[in-house]
Amino acid sequence: MELPSYSTTLLLLVISIFSVGLYFVFRSIQSLTHKQDELIKQVGDIQYRLNEVKANVDRASRTLWTIQDDAHKIAGVMEEVDKEIGKMGEYDEDDED
Repeated sequence: MELPSYSTTLLLLVISIFSVGLYFVFRSIQSLTHKQDELIKQVGDIQYRLNEVKANVDRASRTLWTIQDDAHKIAGVMEEVDKEIGKMGEYDEDDED
């Protein structure tokens, strides 16, 4: 049983269209894979930069806490100095009498 000539032509046309469609699907997948690789690289770069920012923020935070502790110590010393100066003023007033 032989296929009519238009059936053979139609079959070749369908195979050709399917092949072209398959080619475009393959190229689209390649393109998407390439874009995905680029995005993965960009995400890696962003994560690296975020880690650097986090490290800088941690350093700044530690520095701020150190400065705050030092300021409290200085304030405490200044209070003690004020008390001592006040006591010295009391002694001087006693000496004048």
